[in-house]
Amino acid sequence: MLSSGQAPEITTNHDSVRGRLLINLDNSASTQNSVFLITDNAYYKNSAQQVRVAAGRQKTIEWTLNSGWFDAAIRLVGDVAWFRRAAGCVQHALRSLTTDPAIGNSELFAPQFSIEGDAYSELRFDYAVPPWMHRPKNWIGVFPRGASPTGANLLQWVYVPRGVGSVLLSTSGKAPLPPGKYDAWYLFDDGYTTLGARPVPLTLTLT
Repeated sequence: MLSSGQAPEITTNHDSVRGRLLINLDNSASTQNSVFLITDNAYYKNSAQQVRVAAGRQKTIEWTLNSGWFDAAIRLVGDVAWFRRAAGCVQHALRSLTTDPAIGNSELFAPQFSIEGDAYSELRFDYAVPPWMHRPKNWIGVFPRGASPTGANLLQWVYVPRGVGSVLLSTSGKAPLPPGKYDAWYLFDDGYTTLGARPVPLTLTLT
């Protein structure tokens, strides 16, 4: 939930002559600072970045395109509910429009997720999956460090029902996990088929 005094928003603009996308991080209506987290859902032309925008200010970043195409997720550090997605194509004024290179291409749009936070009550999974792998019962499971993702090893889990989004592990309704080291796996459609080749290491601390 946004803290009192936060009212962030984003807008996009494009330069058709240079074929570039501009993402404006707008914190001008806020009385509190905001830290935006911008990640590349597909195409992988951009590294994840955190951008701090002071209260009452705006910052604009340039987003690298793939043949004009883009798919970016914008989140707030420390807030699971606030989420924006910017996706589409910038038509270059001097070039022909190309077909989306990520369609059906798991090298340009592969399942991914990351972890924000280390206290159970605030632990957030940020995730993205291509449309052809999206199911409402895709889920993230927590297992002992180094253990295989099987039912016998499962310690905790939470559904990740959208194609791109965020979820708190604490919303699973289960008893909190104790502090320790774990592995988190992104898994397909209520089963144990993995989405992604490797787990993300998870370390929980005292709340």
